[in-house]
Amino acid sequence: MDDLERPPFHPYELEQIEVEFHRLDKNFWTALRELQIPVSVSIAGFVLSGPGKPAPPKRPEELKFTLGRYADSLFYVEASKYPKPHDNLRRWLENLALRIESRVIEQVDDLESSSTQKNLAYHELTEEEMRRAISAELTRSVDKWCPAESSPGNDGQASPVVIAKGHVSSKRLPGTVTSAAAARKLEAYLETNALGMTEFANLVPTTDRTLRSFRKTGKVRRDIFDGIAKAMRTTKEKLLAE
Repeated sequence: MDDLERPPFHPYELEQIEVEFHRLDKNFWTALRELQIPVSVSIAGFVLSGPGKPAPPKRPEELKFTLGRYADSLFYVEASKYPKPHDNLRRWLENLALRIESRVIEQVDDLESSSTQKNLAYHELTEEEMRRAISAELTRSVDKWCPAESSPGNDGQASPVVIAKGHVSSKRLPGTVTSAAAARKLEAYLETNALGMTEFANLVPTTDRTLRSFRKTGKVRRDIFDGIAKAMRTTKEKLLAE
């Protein structure tokens, strides 16, 4: 593959990336299935068989959140293997974002076509709205791994995948976060939501070992801390608050 598309991986590395992609596909299909609503409900507003029941609430924001986390998790798998720093890094990441966006939409299509009994249409999100949610999350992923202002040879022009950029401080932030309060909140969140360590680690994404270490020491890499806050559906500031 062209050097400007992605780094020149060994075939074995490409296989391992696909293995990880497949694992995440399975995990997020499970999460998306929980958002699929029976067709009878989505059409009529109530269950046709058995006693009448009120229609469940529409959850478009939760669906967008899940699609964003799905895209970001896939992105992390490959981006974490790219050499840094590198002159082509941002171009590789932007190309990766485009491929991931297409993959997530294709997976949603496959999931929807696999069942005639349930669908995601109940939440009233168009494919274009799903794409925008995925693209916005991937834009943040690209900028997190390689801020445009610090990219070698950047000419200041926006890339097609980038929708908007926030201000990037010139002051370098610490590479790790230490917070016993955040570790306690994570522990409480897992217990309250009956989430296993592996299940939550897939949402961040990180490893069980890293999460266990964070719960014990309160110390974790900043990028993983950001992922923990997102997976807990809170802000970094709230997670750090005593």
